[in-house]
Amino acid sequence: MKKRLIWIGGIAVLAIIVYVIIGLVTRTGVFAAKASQVDSASASSAATAGTSLPPVKASGNVVVEGQLVPNQSVNLSFNASGVVEEVLVSEGTLVKKGQVLARIRNQEQVAADVAAARLEVINAQKAIDDLKNSAPLTAAQINFDMAAAQKELDDAIKKREAMNMPRASQKQIDENTEDLNEANKLIRELEDLYQQSGRTNKEIRAALEQAEKARDTAQANLNYFFSPRTEEEYHEADARIELAQAKLDDLNRRYEIYADGPDPLELKVAEGRLQNAQAILAAAEGALAQMELTAPFDGTIIRLSIKAGEYVSLGAPVVVLADCSSWKVETTNLTELNVTRIQPGDTASIAFDAIPGESFSGKVQFISNLGENKQGDITYRVVISLDENDPRLRWNMTTSVVIKPGQ
Repeated sequence: MKKRLIWIGGIAVLAIIVYVIIGLVTRTGVFAAKASQVDSASASSAATAGTSLPPVKASGNVVVEGQLVPNQSVNLSFNASGVVEEVLVSEGTLVKKGQVLARIRNQEQVAADVAAARLEVINAQKAIDDLKNSAPLTAAQINFDMAAAQKELDDAIKKREAMNMPRASQKQIDENTEDLNEANKLIRELEDLYQQSGRTNKEIRAALEQAEKARDTAQANLNYFFSPRTEEEYHEADARIELAQAKLDDLNRRYEIYADGPDPLELKVAEGRLQNAQAILAAAEGALAQMELTAPFDGTIIRLSIKAGEYVSLGAPVVVLADCSSWKVETTNLTELNVTRIQPGDTASIAFDAIPGESFSGKVQFISNLGENKQGDITYRVVISLDENDPRLRWNMTTSVVIKPGQ
C-alpha cells in the first residue's frame, strides 16, 4: 500500500514538472514573437527611412451610411420673368427630352416670329439651291445669245464696210432712173388728157397724182444714191459695232462664269441672306426659349411649384426633374480613416431602412478628392451605383452600405 502511494505521488510530481516545462516553453514563444514583432517594426521603420514600400491593404469591410438619389436631377427655371400662361405637366408626369413643360405669356407672338424666321431661312436656302441648279441652264442660254450677238456684230461690220462704197449698185441706179423716166412720160400724157377734159376728170387727176408720187420717189432715191455720206452716219455705224462688240464681250464673260457654276457674286449675296436669316432665327428661337420651359433630358416631374396665372421671376426654381430609371447612393459619413481602403469598382451591399430584410448590390462609382469637416471628422463623398432598379425606391431614402474593398 505504501509503495502504491509513493507511485501515485511520483506520477503527480512528474505531471507538475511537465506542466511547468510547457508553460515556460509557451511563455518563451510569446516573448520571442513579441521580440520578432519589435524587430520587424524596427526593420520596417528603417526600411521606410530609406526605401518606400508598397502599402499593405487592410482587410475587412467598410460600413457607411448614405442617401438614395436619382441618376440625374435638375432644378429648372425660366430665363425670363413673366406671368405663367399654361402648365403642361403635373407631378409624376414622365417627360421626354425637349418636351415643353410650361410657358409664360406673349409666347404666341414670339412663336410667330420664329415661324417667319424659319420661312426666310428656307427661302434663302432655296435661292442658293436655285443658283446652283440653274447654272448649267443659264450657261446654255448665254451660249445661245452669244450666237445672236455675234451675228449682230458681223452685220454691223458689214454695214460699216459698205459705207466705203457707193450707196447703191449700178443696177439700183439704172432701175430708179428708168422709173423716173417712165413717171415723167406718164405725167406728160396724163396732163394732156387732163387738159383735154377741161381739168374736170377726177380719175385722170388721181392717176396724175400717183405718177407724180412715183416720180418724186425715184428722184429722191437717185438723189440719195449720189449724195455724199455724213459724219453722223459714220459715227452711228461705228457706235453699232461698239455696242454689238460690248454685248458679245459681256456674254462671253458671263458664260465663263456660269460654265463653272453660279455667279460667285450672286452666290455670295445669297449666302449672306441665308446667314442673316439664320441669325434672325437664332435670336427668335432664343427669345422663344426664354418663354418656354423644356425638359433637358428624359425623366419624371418630381416637384412642380407654379400655376397658370402666377408671376415667376428670372432664375427662380419652379420644377424639379429627375431621371429615376437608375439610382445611386451618396455616402454621408465615410471618414479619412477608411477612404484610402476603397477604390472605384469595389462591390457594395446596400440595405434600406424602408425595405427591411432585403439588400441590393452595387459598385463604387466615384470617390471625392475633397474632404468636408463634419463635427470634427473629415468625411468624403462616395457615389455607389445600384446594379438594379426597384419601383419601391424613393429619393433621399436612408441606406446602410457595406463596401467590400478589393472585391
